[in-house]
Amino acid sequence: ESGAGKTESTKMILDFLSAMGARNNNGEKSLISSRILSSSPILEAFGNAKTVYNHNSSRFGKFIQLFFAEDGNITGGNISHYLLEKNRTVGQNPSERNYHIFYQLLLGVQEPLRSKLGLTDPKDFRYVSEAGCIRDPNLEKKRGSMKDKKIMSGNDAPIPPEQVSS
Repeated sequence: ESGAGKTESTKMILDFLSAMGARNNNGEKSLISSRILSSSPILEAFGNAKTVYNHNSSRFGKFIQLFFAEDGNITGGNISHYLLEKNRTVGQNPSERNYHIFYQLLLGVQEPLRSKLGLTDPKDFRYVSEAGCIRDPNLEKKRGSMKDKKIMSGNDAPIPPEQVSS
């Protein structure tokens, strides 16, 4: 069911498995564990949307496969079967929103990247404005407009910093 906590439970389980591996590594999480954990907000930005029932509803399904060393550390991972709800990109019901990433880009990107990407006011884009819900204080308060860009451009990023703005 929507809002049952599947996404949050997955994050808690990944954090727990990472912490258990860290017990055998002088208490430090491995770089790969940190990267797997930091990918969640990025996946949510591209795959979650506001619905009338849930402000941060997953509109995708994923299968996460983790690989472990004998000492319990996570040595790798794979996310497959990323099933995007395709109809959301061409229309939303009243009071719903498209995928979070569109709003995060339109409301959070600063100059000079904003001009480079050709971003203007969100009302200029039918994809994000047709349902009449451009801003959602519940999501903006929780995340901040471009927290995911910070994750994508940090030293511990799953995407190398030089590729984030290219």
